[in-house]
Amino acid sequence: AVGKASVPMARALAEAAGDRLSGGVVVAKRGSGRPVAGLTVIESAHPVPDESSLEAGRVVLEAASHVRSEDAVWFALSGGASSLLESLAPGVQLTDLIDLNRRMLAEGCAIGEMNERRKRLSQIKAGGLSRAFGQAVQVCFVLSDVIGNDLQTIGSAPMLAPGVEHRLVGSSLVSLRSTAGDSAGALEAADRLMQRASPSAGGANTSAGARYVPG
Repeated sequence: AVGKASVPMARALAEAAGDRLSGGVVVAKRGSGRPVAGLTVIESAHPVPDESSLEAGRVVLEAASHVRSEDAVWFALSGGASSLLESLAPGVQLTDLIDLNRRMLAEGCAIGEMNERRKRLSQIKAGGLSRAFGQAVQVCFVLSDVIGNDLQTIGSAPMLAPGVEHRLVGSSLVSLRSTAGDSAGALEAADRLMQRASPSAGGANTSAGARYVPG
């Protein structure tokens, strides 16, 4: 789970998964992290990414490397994920990313434009995280803070790889991989999830490194 609503979304998913839950990572805005049973919670930077964003990316990609093709991945995405989670493209420096984000914020860029520019510097956005999970079944629960609910914009689309079917569940968007097969249970869980999770601004941005919240 990544985003400003990652903690309540992760808690709802963990409850829905029950004893099927084998682990996972929650990336929250600094100051808003809370323990989630069975999951590792990391705090990261928002609205301007820093080293903690790269550390969060490393932790999430390391977890993805252990996912098997027979596993099912439930991923909760909410606003703020673009800053909170990052893995830079080859040749891109952290200073490049920070400068770009500060410049776009100062210019008042629209969120769609911001995230399209962020994608060009990233290995994890624009479906990069989905590719890291390989052939595992993937269900992405998306809590939108974007007018029009454009899945290419929300969180810079880390799970939106080619060949994705989009479904609307209740009043919130869910992205399903076309290979997911029977996902009725996941969609039922999504209804419960979206009734209970809501974005939270919580906490101020600082330049400190990633902080792990003890369980």
